[in-house]
Amino acid sequence: MTEKFDCIVVGAGPAGTACAYELAKGGVNVLLLERGEYPGAKNVMGGVLYRKMMEDIIPEFYKEAPLERPIVEQRFMMMDKESAVTFSYKGIGVGA
Repeated sequence: MTEKFDCIVVGAGPAGTACAYELAKGGVNVLLLERGEYPGAKNVMGGVLYRKMMEDIIPEFYKEAPLERPIVEQRFMMMDKESAVTFSYKGIGVGA
């Protein structure tokens, strides 16, 4: 039997997983492909999943999320074609 999907998402990183999840919630028959043994096995992001954006997708996700470590440093960069300005903050308890 041949399976058919409305959409195929390649990569089960944060963006791919969020995309597939939102499509499935909307009734789309979606296939999520990941080259690792499980989602996150090839994690190279090193980024932050901010609570507000995550709450918009999965309310109260933090109650069951496998959180790995607290955020102790934040950096923001504003760039144009020829220069950049970086703002940073580092401290114990930041984001905890």
